[in-house]
Amino acid sequence: MIVPSRPPAPRPLPRWTARLVIALAAVVVSVAAAAGCGMATADSEYSPSIGGAGDADGSADDDAGLSNPALNSASDAGAGSNDAVKGSALCNVRVAASPCFPDDVPVAAAGCTASPQAPAPADAGADGGASLGDGGPDPTIACHVVRDPEDAGVAPMCLPAGPKSAGAACLKATDCASGYECVGNPGQCLHYCCSGECDDKQTFCDVEVAVGGATVPVCTAVRSCKLLVANVCDPGTTCAIVNDNGTTSCVEIGSAKVNEECNDRHCAEGLTCLGHTEDRKCYELCRKGTTTCPSGQSCKGYAPTFRDPDVGVCQN
Repeated sequence: MIVPSRPPAPRPLPRWTARLVIALAAVVVSVAAAAGCGMATADSEYSPSIGGAGDADGSADDDAGLSNPALNSASDAGAGSNDAVKGSALCNVRVAASPCFPDDVPVAAAGCTASPQAPAPADAGADGGASLGDGGPDPTIACHVVRDPEDAGVAPMCLPAGPKSAGAACLKATDCASGYECVGNPGQCLHYCCSGECDDKQTFCDVEVAVGGATVPVCTAVRSCKLLVANVCDPGTTCAIVNDNGTTSCVEIGSAKVNEECNDRHCAEGLTCLGHTEDRKCYELCRKGTTTCPSGQSCKGYAPTFRDPDVGVCQN
């Protein structure tokens, strides 16, 4: 039976107050003087779905002894605590301390240092800080997950919003509108899904590398496929389950092996990533009635996560 463990406690938020002002100033200068700046190369592995639409509590098992390792949506943990993380740990949004939430369109501006087009609101405080979600929306500001160059951690930061939205080509984060991040190579603006969910049913919440270097969750187009069917996906990709309602898509082949975590990388070919948000592992896909599973395991599957009744994963 798959029994998800509690995810590790997130690291404390770095000291961003001074760094945010410095970083924002640098971005403003770069926007004005170097709009054609180079795009970062995404060399690291991409990751599988971090959640999506579907029943969070799963459904009844059709195989005795197999519990549903559904890809549950992220939720607020310990709301009201500065250390509580809202949604995906990859975004590191602190419920009571972060200035903004990357999914929001537009961003609530009171917690943000103002963009050049929008003065800081009067109730923002001396340092522009406020609790998450305070203040009115400001379409000139976008919330991005930004790497801290000193400790390699990440945190949300308010930056000027660009004009581009879903699928548009981009070179840098500030090319994209509020709610979007510039990811991949070549870069394109894709909607954040730090919440673990995508509103568009033709997309799923995947993880890619932003041009700034942070690994972020974004809504990626579904490329439909059938599990365990040869040559159904393009070279370098494999067919996997991408949410708990059984949607399948071709995803990048990664390096994670059986029983290894797949929270921020893809599984190897022939595997699929299952589990609760922030506690997902790779499982070997199999056909029921075959002997391809390791000794002591059998092929077990259930609806709705497995739409094909003949397909499952190897389990004890």
